[in-house]
Amino acid sequence: AIHANDSKRVCGSGIDRHDNIGDGFIGEEGFAAIMANPAFAQVPFLLEVPGFEGKGPDQQNIDILKKLRDQAGIAP
Repeated sequence: AIHANDSKRVCGSGIDRHDNIGDGFIGEEGFAAIMANPAFAQVPFLLEVPGFEGKGPDQQNIDILKKLRDQAGIAP
C-alpha cells in the first residue's frame, strides 16, 4: 500500500508534515507521475491528509487522485 499525502515541507527537511493532495511540495504534477506509473495500478492508496475542512481524508482528495489516474489512462 502507498500512504499518500502531499508534503508541507521540502524533501529532506526531516519534518513529516502532511498536506492535502496538490497543496504541498509534491503537487499534482508529482502525484500525476505516480498515478501514471503502471507499477502502482493495482496498489491501494491510504490517504494521510488533513482534509480540506480539517477533518481527515475526504472525498475531495480521493477525487483528485482519481482524476490524475484517469488522465494517465490507468484503469482502476
